[in-house]
Amino acid sequence: MNPDSTDDVGAAVLARGVVEVWGWSRMTEGERQEGLDWLLSEPADAVSDMGGELIEALARGGRDLPAGALEATTSGIHRIAGLDVPFPVFDWNGIPLEDRLHNRHHVGLQAWPAFCDMPGLALHGRSVLVIAFGPVGRGVALHALALGALVSISELDRVRALAAQHHDCRVVALEEGL
Repeated sequence: MNPDSTDDVGAAVLARGVVEVWGWSRMTEGERQEGLDWLLSEPADAVSDMGGELIEALARGGRDLPAGALEATTSGIHRIAGLDVPFPVFDWNGIPLEDRLHNRHHVGLQAWPAFCDMPGLALHGRSVLVIAFGPVGRGVALHALALGALVSISELDRVRALAAQHHDCRVVALEEGL
């Protein structure tokens, strides 16, 4: 249901199968709320959320509650912090696997095809600036390098900056990179 990240082609493929889909790019806020209301009216054994919006609505609503939920974003964990959620919520974002595997490898792997497909651009020979060389930045930078980009890193931490250089990234001040 996120109009900023919904892949209309992927949603259409799911809709042709056995999955009910309520989400498309560029939905209005009213359409988003209508979709959330629809989700809240459906039975759910478990919820997998990205942003905590559905978990928050379930915690505030009086409908059949799931046995549990999974939240996969820092923003979602912050959204539901302090709420009296009447079912267990697994914090996927807080486990070592998220930081050591998902953030480092999968985010970059998924980010560049999405970024390149929309405008129809290739990265080969293009300059890319990645701000920070933590787990997510490292993954984004290394996948950009693999796609032929000229990657610069703006990183304040000296150890991470050195690691970036060892991966053939140019380390620059933020102003210079921009």
